[in-house]
Amino acid sequence: MKLNARRWRTSGMVGTTIAVLVLLLWGSLAYGLWRSRVDTLAYATENTQRLTQLMETHAARLYEGASLVLTAAENWGLTNPEADLRTDEGFRQFATTMVTQAKIIRSMLVVDASDRAQMVIGPRVDTVVSLPDRDYVRVWSAPRPHEPYVGTPVRSRFDGDWLLPISLPV
Repeated sequence: MKLNARRWRTSGMVGTTIAVLVLLLWGSLAYGLWRSRVDTLAYATENTQRLTQLMETHAARLYEGASLVLTAAENWGLTNPEADLRTDEGFRQFATTMVTQAKIIRSMLVVDASDRAQMVIGPRVDTVVSLPDRDYVRVWSAPRPHEPYVGTPVRSRFDGDWLLPISLPV
């Protein structure tokens, strides 16, 4: 009888020890997974913040560059009021120089009062399309502050590529 009780106690201790070891193993595994998740989320948050700052800085520089080109085009139009910006070779040369130096604008359109746009610089120079439905054209029909307007990203009617239009009345 004593032998049986001793064996029972020994097997109970072994079972308890194994259960404790399994619980410790599962606990350390769970802690490791939780810690890994916390570290990954912290890294992702930090990385996202840095990328957001980078994109914000890049977007601000692009906007400033485009704004300078548009303002220069506006000033050229004001100093040459007799010129038709859609067809004037002097304006085209001036705008080409500005766009080439800025290296941020892919094309430039001149939109007339009837919302017809003619490409002055870009892949399809002298092509004319109608743009009365585009927000960057419609926005100027109502009084608003005289500063470049950033339109909704759209697909170009000239070549189908995505573009972010920025417009300014001249």
